[in-house]
Amino acid sequence: MLISRLNYTWLWCKVHWKFLLGISIPIIISIIMRKGNQNKIFTKALEIRNKELEIKNIASENELNIKIENQKDHNRNVESILDFHQSNLEKIKEKELDNISNINSADQATVAIKEKLGEK
Repeated sequence: MLISRLNYTWLWCKVHWKFLLGISIPIIISIIMRKGNQNKIFTKALEIRNKELEIKNIASENELNIKIENQKDHNRNVESILDFHQSNLEKIKEKELDNISNINSADQATVAIKEKLGEK
């Protein structure tokens, strides 16, 4: 049974060889052309991936630089505020010491206490 089918197939191929050749040539050419396109596609995809990685690295570096710069600005601002606060505290202490040194008698002490408490 198998041998008779093979014989029949062989005879059919002898008669229709042009048909088989006509179908097989475009199939082989398309396989060959597709391999060339795959290489182009893979190289293009690799280039795009490398560009994306480079852009991400640049963005990451920029973000880090901005964060560092903002942190430095913040530290400078905090130091400035602390210096201003410290100078104000020193002025208040000096003023308080001047007020205390100006008090020589009990009457001046009573007046200073009233001024401190907001009484007239």
